[in-house]
Amino acid sequence: MLKKYLAVIMTMAIVLSLTGCSKQTAGEYKKKEVSQIKIGTLASTEPRCQLAKEILKEINIDSEVLLFEGNAGPATALKDGDVDGIIVNHLPWIQAFNKANNSDLVMIQPYVYYCPTRMYSSKWSSIEEIPNDATICISNDPSNLDVALTMLDSVGLIKLGKKTDSYYSEADIISNPKNIKLYLTDTVYVISSYKSCDAIICFSIYAVKGKDEGVDTTKYLCENPTDKQNFPCGLIVRAEDKDAEWAKYVAEKLASDEYIKKAIEIFGEGAHGYYN
Repeated sequence: MLKKYLAVIMTMAIVLSLTGCSKQTAGEYKKKEVSQIKIGTLASTEPRCQLAKEILKEINIDSEVLLFEGNAGPATALKDGDVDGIIVNHLPWIQAFNKANNSDLVMIQPYVYYCPTRMYSSKWSSIEEIPNDATICISNDPSNLDVALTMLDSVGLIKLGKKTDSYYSEADIISNPKNIKLYLTDTVYVISSYKSCDAIICFSIYAVKGKDEGVDTTKYLCENPTDKQNFPCGLIVRAEDKDAEWAKYVAEKLASDEYIKKAIEIFGEGAHGYYN
């Protein structure tokens, strides 16, 4: 009889243990692994980090949002241990950063949002209008350069050869019938060339932030069609923290309908819920 009683107790304990592994709410959050978290970001994505800060407060964790200049700044700080997480770059960018820097940064699932890459122009209203010898400003990092070149190829402004490496580069252009001149710069500064260049290719989130430059975010010449499938964005941490409860809690909350709605109110066309 005693053995049967003990067996029942053990079964109940296992069931309760498994139940505890399900998605947590703020009220269920028990394990306080850390007392303070530092999140790195850029000015364009800083409001989303403020949402993360709001979420961390729910589980009694103080947090600080640190702003960096230059697209690689937050990732470098995370690699070096100066911050605990970042929200700024898409998954292929992080993978390229890891390869180039021998680092092990990980994007936590669920992924939170994606940001369309679009071509904008202050001078022309269609691809066909772009003249010979036009200058187009694009990003200089491997993953975003690859996207920009692929977009230019898809609309016939250049022709690319067979990809021989992980990413396309300028060396892969085999035909340039209009003699398009490419001006490469850091992703965060592409928007600054909106008025001076014939066109730019950048994330819509920068276009939203570039309204002071006169950018109309509803008017763009083309869009990368694979952003939603291939370029998710979200909370990024070092591999050692990929199972940290605070990180998983923040990622889940940011991807919830409640916080996707809050982000849309902030960013509008600048970002879309990854699963929406």
